[in-house]
Amino acid sequence: MRFRRVGHVLLYAGFSLTAAVAAAQLPSPADLHYLREAIENNDAEMGAAQMALDKATADDVKLFARLVLHDDPLLNGRVRGLAGELKMQVANGQVSAHQQQVADRLRPLSGDAFERLYIAAMIEGNRAALNDTRAEAVDSRFPPVKTAAQAAAPIIQQHLQMALTIAQAHHVPVGGP
Repeated sequence: MRFRRVGHVLLYAGFSLTAAVAAAQLPSPADLHYLREAIENNDAEMGAAQMALDKATADDVKLFARLVLHDDPLLNGRVRGLAGELKMQVANGQVSAHQQQVADRLRPLSGDAFERLYIAAMIEGNRAALNDTRAEAVDSRFPPVKTAAQAAAPIIQQHLQMALTIAQAHHVPVGGP
């Protein structure tokens, strides 16, 4: 009789462990928030980069815009794919209110005025995205999101470093580290 009780306890513990493992395989609200923000950030960056190709005159700024237009669709493909698998809907071109304000401020500018605001915005956006992505890469318990964040972090770091280098060359104040 005693053996049976132990067996039931182990069986119950096995179900609890299986439920815990299954729960760890679901995305958390933070994971879903990260995916939405990553998509919005990528869409906003691609829109601003497209403007930069049309409005910037400096070769280094245009080169940066081309890099963004090369890398961000790849990053967005990964996070949009995950969002789709999780039945999340994020419209193409959907951006946050702040990102829309930045785009509205960029739209009438050109040349040096455009470049200065564009680079400052890219530094601000990439710093925030890098902080969020690094946190998600460490904290996420949902493997597909964790892997996507781990893959995105070095690319975002590269974009931030390039934007900081351009800011220095163009004497754009960058604030913060």
